[in-house]
Amino acid sequence: MPGTTDPDLPDGIGPHEGQEFALMRAGQKNVALFFELEPCGLDDMLQDGFCLLQVPQLAHQGRMIFTRIVFRPGFAPDAFRLLHLIEAPSRGFDPKQEHEIGRILSYRPDQVETFLRHVQGDSSG
Repeated sequence: MPGTTDPDLPDGIGPHEGQEFALMRAGQKNVALFFELEPCGLDDMLQDGFCLLQVPQLAHQGRMIFTRIVFRPGFAPDAFRLLHLIEAPSRGFDPKQEHEIGRILSYRPDQVETFLRHVQGDSSG
């Protein structure tokens, strides 16, 4: 989104990092994805009825690393589809797959397009 404070992201990309749970509580996000660290506030979200899909990935420096997908009740199919998409063997960059991931994570199509141009190194809009 315009005015983002992340200098690595161009205008038009609305990062959800650090805002996932607030967006979920407001009904603006149905599924959130977290790698490695347990997100702050996870226990509160679970106590409030949100759901967790947690998958161990590997041990690193004596501790397990997890992929965590937090989702609103009723959105288990999206959560499991997201897990499938991120765990599928990479066949290279797939814009269609990136759009599906973006949709599941509640990004607008124009935000996904801006992100795709960014990661492909195209600064033209």
